[in-house]
Amino acid sequence: MPRRSDNSAPAGVDDATAYFLDELAGARCAVPFQFLGLHPGAEGKGLVLRVWMPDADRVEVIDLREGRNLGPMERRGETDLFVLRLARRRRIFPYELRVCRKGREFAVQDPYQYRKAVFARGPEDRNRLYRYLGAHPEVLEGEAGGETSGVRFAVYAPAARSVSVVGPFNDWDGRRHPMQSSYEGVWRLFVPGLEPGALYKFELKGPDGQQLPAKADPFGFYSEQPPGNASIVMDPMAYNWQDEGWVAARREGGYRADRPMSIYEVHAGSWRR
Repeated sequence: MPRRSDNSAPAGVDDATAYFLDELAGARCAVPFQFLGLHPGAEGKGLVLRVWMPDADRVEVIDLREGRNLGPMERRGETDLFVLRLARRRRIFPYELRVCRKGREFAVQDPYQYRKAVFARGPEDRNRLYRYLGAHPEVLEGEAGGETSGVRFAVYAPAARSVSVVGPFNDWDGRRHPMQSSYEGVWRLFVPGLEPGALYKFELKGPDGQQLPAKADPFGFYSEQPPGNASIVMDPMAYNWQDEGWVAARREGGYRADRPMSIYEVHAGSWRR
């Protein structure tokens, strides 16, 4: 079925939905958790699930707790928003999405059912920025239970209008994984199913809404060799160090001014290009 290229809101939608449709279509949404995922229905009756799935032909919802298909979601007009209303449901539940896109079917976990886990970072992590920012392979529990492995992304960009994480896993499309902003200027998102070795960058829009060149992760643990410049998801705890001899020699000899030394430099200004 043909769709409007601008994802304009269909007639009859409320102002809030029209606003989010415009923000999501333009990759400008700064608070996707407020709209996407499972939420109480109108006037607190039942539940409503909203999924933003650009270029999808069909989306179905699988209730992982009961192990059954809840049926296809309704597309809102000719947009990329899919909605499922559950009038009899009161409690949220873990779910999986079965997507058909361009004749190919696949199952995905919805990133927008992990808000609490993504934001549950203690002050001890904030004192160690390498644990707080960057890309971290983790196993997180959804708000309705059930554990899923994936990668938690966090980047500090206080002046950005919006931030999305992009990579081959979403065709480098900033509409697919908008990140959530916070009062402290850190943007966060957990992408289920992503594994170490995945390439990624951050797509930002400036305060005026102008799209900026995609940025490598300033806290990335690994990156492509030139001419590539994407960051690479890596689990630092899984790295196999092979410097036992050097560490032993350093321990025995201590630090001396007459010994060779290595100086590492990072050019923070490259983040602004």
